[in-house]
Amino acid sequence: MSLIAFKVSVEASSLLNGEISVEQLKAISLTIGGGLLGFTAIVFSLLLFSLQANLQRLRYLDFYRFSADKQILGYLLFCLIISLSIIVTSLFIVDGYSGQYATLMLWAVVLFIFLLFFSYKRSIQLINPIEQVELIASEVSSNLGRWGKAIERKIRTEDPPTIESLTNKNFNSQRWELCKSNPMHQQSVINSIDSLCAMTKVYTELNDYIVARNTLKKVVYIIDKYIQFRQNTFIEGSPYMRTSIESEPVFDHVLSKIAYSASEAIKANDKEWVDICFDVYSQLAQVLNFYNVQHGYRLGQQIDYAIHYFTSSVKDSIHLKNNDVMINASSAVGRLATGLLETASHDNIQPLDESLRLLGSLSIANGDITVINDVMRRYGDIVFLLILNEDSKVETAIQSISKSIHSLGRLYLNQEKMTSFDLGIVNGFYGFGENSLSDRLAKQASILSSEPDKYRSLVTSLIKGICLWLKLTFNDRGELYKLDQEKNLVLFHYLYSLSETMLKILLELTDEKTDCQLRYDVYEVVNREIIALCEIREDKEVLRRIDTYGFMSSLFNLHHLIDSSDTISFLVDNILKVGFNAASINCDHGLLAKSICASAIISVNNESSQYRGLIDKKINEFSGNHKVFTNALTRLEYLGMLGRFEKERRINSYSHCAIETFCNNHLTNELREEIKYSIEAIKLNINDK
Repeated sequence: MSLIAFKVSVEASSLLNGEISVEQLKAISLTIGGGLLGFTAIVFSLLLFSLQANLQRLRYLDFYRFSADKQILGYLLFCLIISLSIIVTSLFIVDGYSGQYATLMLWAVVLFIFLLFFSYKRSIQLINPIEQVELIASEVSSNLGRWGKAIERKIRTEDPPTIESLTNKNFNSQRWELCKSNPMHQQSVINSIDSLCAMTKVYTELNDYIVARNTLKKVVYIIDKYIQFRQNTFIEGSPYMRTSIESEPVFDHVLSKIAYSASEAIKANDKEWVDICFDVYSQLAQVLNFYNVQHGYRLGQQIDYAIHYFTSSVKDSIHLKNNDVMINASSAVGRLATGLLETASHDNIQPLDESLRLLGSLSIANGDITVINDVMRRYGDIVFLLILNEDSKVETAIQSISKSIHSLGRLYLNQEKMTSFDLGIVNGFYGFGENSLSDRLAKQASILSSEPDKYRSLVTSLIKGICLWLKLTFNDRGELYKLDQEKNLVLFHYLYSLSETMLKILLELTDEKTDCQLRYDVYEVVNREIIALCEIREDKEVLRRIDTYGFMSSLFNLHHLIDSSDTISFLVDNILKVGFNAASINCDHGLLAKSICASAIISVNNESSQYRGLIDKKINEFSGNHKVFTNALTRLEYLGMLGRFEKERRINSYSHCAIETFCNNHLTNELREEIKYSIEAIKLNINDK
């Protein structure tokens, strides 16, 4: 459109040829040209002064790059040419072209204004620190892209690749040779990293942490582009490494620069700067892990180095004794650990676990509830992913995490002064909060149980993961339970809440479509957990939950899923143990009656002859509870009479458990005789006493 307007205006101006005084037009041209020339000189001086004043804090290389920007110089050079052209052409004006000359001069002034605007816009862009960072990153990205295309063109023109290079998807020998022959790309990346780190320090000193964070995080972007450029050319012991155990130069440089920034931040006691360094460490390790796992690039050594530098910086930051720094460190370590686990990478979980354990132990020693709460929440995130992970290496990670949680629990329980601080250690990992492990597992199970056939593989994975966790952590959790019992603390209930949630999930998701061996594993885990909880601490609250949440009914239902008859006597004995413990400790005659009836049903259905002997044994052991036994008789007689009524009838209107439903629908003469035997045995015991 502008070209059309220009052409039309020039053609129309020919009508004015000879109508405008040449002398006046020359005077106007000289005045405008001189004014534009002077204005160009002034603007040029002001822009250079402004750029130098705002860029003087940068490195010399960056100062030279931005202050001698080619675009600004080009715009101002065109302005100079336009002003000189107006002055020179004014000397050669003739009457026949005076109208056209006036139009061209007007268009030249418009172009001059636009060029000044572009130069001003470019100078503002160079002064803006965010734009400076973007320019550095885009320059490196474009250079790497240009070199990458050149390498690809050269590969296509060379001889075809060997069979070995085609079959080895993890290493491209041709691209590696071409990268090695032109190391300019390395220096370009290293220079940009130096610039970004220097700018970060400048803006942290100015307390501009938004710019500082954006600046240092661009390092991750540049490394990402560098890995895309190199592709699968990373190999242990390559010429890029000065020794067989040293990282590739670019990675070695970036890690050392971030480590230096972290050390400077720690010395300056700048918590915001430390947090920025931790965040960059975490993101950098995740980027390396992504290409290592998803693309098969051999970056394992670089990941090890990144995590080593990261954990070392976390350890150094502890000396600040700053709670905010410790929370930021816990958050960064947790994000990195979960990021690795989401890609099934377990090799570097242990050093991250050690960092979390160190942060947690210091927070317990200092009595800082906020830090330990965040640490335990990170452990909850890690355990959640470990439970859902089917990798064979997960057992080692689970054992390591369990030992750390166990050590933190022991450290807390051995504190001389006990306060409400226990909420800090339990809310994150054992508690009932929205982000707790219990809540996340319950939500996951709820989703899977809505359509178990659709999510069958995920259901199986969750069941296996929970069983594995409960098996491997049983001893560690048991010791914490016992220590808590000795201290007589309420922490026990929070400790129990996690295993309680896991048991409920196992009982909810296990059905007849579950693998036979897995069903047996579930039975063993559930049975051991419930009995151990009753034996470790004879607590009314625990026994109340066992009854309230239907564990007795679940144990009863679980025996239908177990094909082995060898477990029947053991199951019956444990069910009776739970019921009699509840009667002895909690005066719970209802749970006692349910346990006796459930044991009778299981024994009759599996033709076991051990029921009466077990009943006599338990009654003799708990013979002093006359009142509970008397109350249980009424309940047992009620259960024994259920089969005499029609299936639609109920003695009471409240909801019934699985045991009552079974008695109402399937009460046989044999079962009635077993229940009757238990009733007579209890009556005999009461009368004897």
